[in-house]
Amino acid sequence: MKYARLAGGALSLLRLPIKAAGADVFTNDPAILLAHGCKPVIYEDEPEISGGEYLVPEYSETADSITDGWRIEESDGATEDDYLSALRELGVDTDEEEDA
Repeated sequence: MKYARLAGGALSLLRLPIKAAGADVFTNDPAILLAHGCKPVIYEDEPEISGGEYLVPEYSETADSITDGWRIEESDGATEDDYLSALRELGVDTDEEEDA
């Protein structure tokens, strides 16, 4: 089970140690993690999408857990070649090399 905090709609996965009273705490005790604002993350399956759509993760929070969800968005019509061209303009090497 992964634990995280939700801040401004963004998921921040737990990284140990937790700072508590000037000490470093290394634990996987759910009660201690919850007391420090870390909640278990419940992952939902991704829905099926069709061409021209993409998924945007959304998170909801209850008193004792965080659940991920998905929002389906429509693509702006850009193709893979459009994205590769934009990366090249930024100086990114987009040539794929095969391992021998």
